[in-house]
Order: sequence, then C-alpha cells, then structure tokens
Amino acid sequence: MRLVHVLMVLVVGLFAHAPRVEARDKTMERPHFMRGAPKALKEELKAHWERCTNGDGAACILLADAYVNGRGLEIDTARGAALFQRACEVGLSGGCTKLAMQLYKGIEGKKDPAKAAEYFKQGCERGSVSGCMNLGNLYVSGEGVEKDTPAAVALYKQGCDAAHVRSCVRLGDVLRRGDGLDAAPEQAHNAFVAGCAGGDTEGCYWAGIMAASGEGINLDYIGALEWLNEACEGGMGPGCYAAGMLHEKGRGPGTSMRRAAALYRKGCEAKHAKSCERAGTIY
Repeated sequence: MRLVHVLMVLVVGLFAHAPRVEARDKTMERPHFMRGAPKALKEELKAHWERCTNGDGAACILLADAYVNGRGLEIDTARGAALFQRACEVGLSGGCTKLAMQLYKGIEGKKDPAKAAEYFKQGCERGSVSGCMNLGNLYVSGEGVEKDTPAAVALYKQGCDAAHVRSCVRLGDVLRRGDGLDAAPEQAHNAFVAGCAGGDTEGCYWAGIMAASGEGINLDYIGALEWLNEACEGGMGPGCYAAGMLHEKGRGPGTSMRRAAALYRKGCEAKHAKSCERAGTIY
C-alpha cells in the first residue's frame, strides 16, 4: 500500500508541473447551425466560412455578423469579434470599425473603450466614415481617450463633408452646445439641415427647433414647420409635438387647430407622451 501511495504522489506531481495546454482557437472551426435554420441560409453561411478561411475579409465580416446577431448561428460575440479582427488584419476598414463597436459595447460582458478607440482609429484611417464618427463620439465623452472636442469636431466635419448624415447631426449637436468650445449656432443649424437633407430625422427636428426659436438664424416659422413635419413623417414623436405646438399657437401661415390635433395624434402613435396628452385636449 505504501508503494502505491508513493506512485500516486509522483504521478500527481508530474501533472502539477506539466505545461498547460492553451484552449484551442475556435475562430475558424466549422460553424454549427441552429436547429431549424433554413437550408439556403446554411449554404450561405457555409460559403462565408469557406471564403473567410481562405482569407476573404468581407466573408469574415458577414460570418461575424451572423454570430453577433444570432442569424442561423448561436450568438457568440467573442467569436464574432475574432472574425472582425481577421477582417481588420487583412485591411478592411469595416472589420476594424465593427470590432471597435463590439469592444465598446462589451464582449461577453467586458467593455474596453480604450481598445475600441484604437480600432475606431484604424477604421477611420482606412476610410471608414462611421469609424471616424464613433472615434469623435469617444473624444466628446472622454471614454477610452482624453476628452478632445476640437478633434471630434474635425472628425464630424470630415464625415459631414463626405455626405455621412449622422456625422452632420453629431457636428450640429456639438456646435450648438459648445461643449468646451464657443457655440456656433449658425454653423450648427447648417449641419442639422445637411443631416435632414440626407434623411436623418434628428437633423430635421433640430433644424426646425432652431428655426422656430430664431437660434442661430432669423426666426423662420415656415422653415420650422417644414423641418418639423419631416421629422414627424419620419416617425419622430417630438417632431410631431413641436409642429403641433406651432399650429396650435398660430405660429406661421396656414396653421390650424385641426392640423395641430392631427400632429399630436401622430406623435402619440409614435409613443410620445406629451403628444398623447395634447391629443386628448384638442378635437
């Protein structure tokens, strides 16, 4: 029995000092499809996997999106991030930007805004306008980087000049508030108008609000109603409410209580509480 005990101690000691085997990288393992996934989707994802395995960065992004969104595959944000990184490493700006967004939101519950900033910068330098905008957002908030509003403004302006409408709206927001800079309401309004022209309802809303109050431009009720109506038609409840208020108060030609009531109802349908309140008082 003593001999058996000695042998067991020796075996345990050997295993205790043996080098640890790292977990196998599962990034490029063949994907396991969700039960019930359509055959066409399985074939599509298999094709993405095969092309990604052969170095096609665009296919890696498509496969990563499927993992992140649970499209035919079980959600696996870590694997999705690894695939985005592969795409970034072969030079695709979209891979860098999407990886940065995953890092910012959190991979398996762990957020890393500093690392996100690095990858947003890589994406931006490789031509991703959304990467530039999101890097600007971090400069404004000071998350993962030192707060730098002028740098953010430069990035937003770069994106807006390239017709990236969300960058225009972010530019307008910073210029309107100032946020460490001298406020530039006229430039802010121009940026919001550019965003609105590109279909961004928030840009329409703020262009209308500023026109209705004369902030940054001459008081313009006609323009205000046009921009706020666009925001309302785009499903933005506050836009419906603001347009309704102009009609209710008779601010501008052609305003009417009937139109105000219709706008409040539309705002209420968009789940805007104040619109619902006003809709209940006007018939």
